[in-house]
Amino acid sequence: MEEDKEPKPEPGTHQLVEIKQEYAALKQRLVREKLTKLDEEEAAINDGSHPQVIKQMIGLKRQCDDSIAAADRYRQYQIQNINHLFASEKKAAEDHLAAQQAELKEKLIQDVRERRGFLEDDRNNVNMLEGGRSHPRPKRLRTGATVRRRQAGSAPSVKQNLAEGEVNEDFAVIQKNADMTTRLGGGEVRTNRGRLMYRSRMLQKNDSVIVESTNHGSGSATHTRIHGVITHITPTEVLVESPDSTRNHIPLAQLRSGRVVLHWIQR
Repeated sequence: MEEDKEPKPEPGTHQLVEIKQEYAALKQRLVREKLTKLDEEEAAINDGSHPQVIKQMIGLKRQCDDSIAAADRYRQYQIQNINHLFASEKKAAEDHLAAQQAELKEKLIQDVRERRGFLEDDRNNVNMLEGGRSHPRPKRLRTGATVRRRQAGSAPSVKQNLAEGEVNEDFAVIQKNADMTTRLGGGEVRTNRGRLMYRSRMLQKNDSVIVESTNHGSGSATHTRIHGVITHITPTEVLVESPDSTRNHIPLAQLRSGRVVLHWIQR
C-alpha cells in the first residue's frame, strides 16, 4: 500500500500569500487615513474654517445684505407713502373744518341779521305809534311761514312780524326743506376726509370720471361732456383734470342740484 504524501507547494505560492497580506494591510491603512481626513474636514466645516464654507458664506452674506437693503428701501417707501397719505387726510379734514366753520358763522350771522331786522321793524312801529303817524309801517317777509303755507297748499305768503322763537322755528323748517331738495336733486352728495360720496358710490383722487353738464341759454340748451381724472376733493368742490391738463372746478352745489352729473369709469 502506497503511503500518502503531502503535495509540494508550487513555486512562488508563499510569496503570493505575503503579497496579498501586505496589500490588505496597505488598504486598511489608506482607509483609516481617508476616514481621518473626512473627520478633520467635518470638524473644519463645523467650526467654519473649511475653504468651501468660507467661499460660499461670502456669497450667502452678500445675498442677505442685498435682501436687507431692499427691505429697508421698501420700508422707507411705505413710510413716505403713509406720511403723504396722512398729510392729504389732514388737509382734507382741516378744509372740511374750515368749510363747516364758515357755514356755521354765515348761518348764525344770517340769523342775527334777521332778528335785528324784526327788532328794527318793531322799533319803527313803536316810533310811529308815539309820533301819531298813521302811514303804513315797514313789514318783513316771514320766510319760514311762507314755506309752511306752501307745503300745506294754502294761499301765497303774507308779510308779518315775528317773535324770536317763531324766527328760529321758521329757520329750522327752511333747513329741513333745503335738505329735502338736496336729496331729491342730485342724490346723496357729501365729502369725507378727501373722498366724495356721490349717489351711493365713494369716489376719490385718481378715479376716472365723465362729467356731464347742461347749460340752458336763451331758448337753447348746451350739453357738455368731459372725460377726466379727479385730482382733488374739498368740502365745497371737486377738481377734475382733463387729458389736455385743463382743470375743471365742479361745485358740490351743482352736483346736488343735478346740473352736473358724474359717471364713474371702472378701470
